[in-house]
Amino acid sequence: MRLTSASQCLNQGGRCLESDNLAGISTSKPERAITKMLSYWLQKFRNLRVDRACKTPAPHKPLLLLAIIDFVENGVIDNPCVYLSPELAFRFLGYWESVGARGRLVGRVELPFFYLRSDSIISHVAREGLSAAMASIRPRSVESLNRVISHAELPVELFNLMQDERNRAAMRKVLLEGDWFLPEERQKLNVILGIEETSHCASHPNCSPQEEEIQLGRDIRFRLQIVPIYGYACVLCGVKMLLPSGITLVEAAHIHQFSKSRNDDVTNGMALCRNHHWAFDQGLWTLGSDFEVIVATAAFFEDAPNQMPLRAYQSSQVDLSYLAREHRPNQKHLDWHRRHKFVGAIDSGVA
Repeated sequence: MRLTSASQCLNQGGRCLESDNLAGISTSKPERAITKMLSYWLQKFRNLRVDRACKTPAPHKPLLLLAIIDFVENGVIDNPCVYLSPELAFRFLGYWESVGARGRLVGRVELPFFYLRSDSIISHVAREGLSAAMASIRPRSVESLNRVISHAELPVELFNLMQDERNRAAMRKVLLEGDWFLPEERQKLNVILGIEETSHCASHPNCSPQEEEIQLGRDIRFRLQIVPIYGYACVLCGVKMLLPSGITLVEAAHIHQFSKSRNDDVTNGMALCRNHHWAFDQGLWTLGSDFEVIVATAAFFEDAPNQMPLRAYQSSQVDLSYLAREHRPNQKHLDWHRRHKFVGAIDSGVA
């Protein structure tokens, strides 16, 4: 098993880890030592100190750890430094939806980011000149933590273990098996992670509770894939609004209606603000074969004195050059939308 050592942590007001210290685990160490180290961290995950005042233990810490593992896997976190960013909060909130039915619990990412230090899984690095404030800081909000804390740091050994796919799978398994998740929550999380998926439910009235859990997991997974790919911005108007807590104005829209296509691949989705998502679903606009905007100008009344009206996008071209080709909308899905959802007239040269 090869373990990749981390790159040097960028300094943003806190201390940096030296490259020599990031070696952490030598690739020449015997497999037995690495297995022992992995077992140690898996046990740490099993023994997370969580609030057990309620009937079901609080899931905040395992959900944040799942988000961190994802970011390491995707290269968003490429060194032991973990920043309390809106992007990390967005992913945490996505996972949080799997436990949202509990009611009174609130998905505040600042809580596990702060309290994971009690498990020695992360440590906090103060901003320059604010070390003394670390003793009295409390997780009242994301902003209050970020004013004092530059970033958190994973132990180098743990970060290096996360570089291996098998280790990440073992960590996720331990986190999912914990008693902090109810069976239906665990099922949704398995679907989000692509571990288990056995059924489809497209909001059908005869869906079983199990199918509904699976569908909710698919919806969450689709949003966690689409919105970051598009940079948390609407593909049509470009608006981007992402709060420190992870809440965003942008949504994940299916191009070919999911209830008909059963397709939630990234090529069947786009990130849209709520207004343009609604208009797209109503068929008031669509995209041509070259990603040019086609608006059903005769199909609706519009008055938008303080913003760019939908009609103004007619014949403009959506810029998707920043997307990898395998992430761009598939033409067959756009063709379906033009033929079956769009309520305007299509020029024969476009379709």
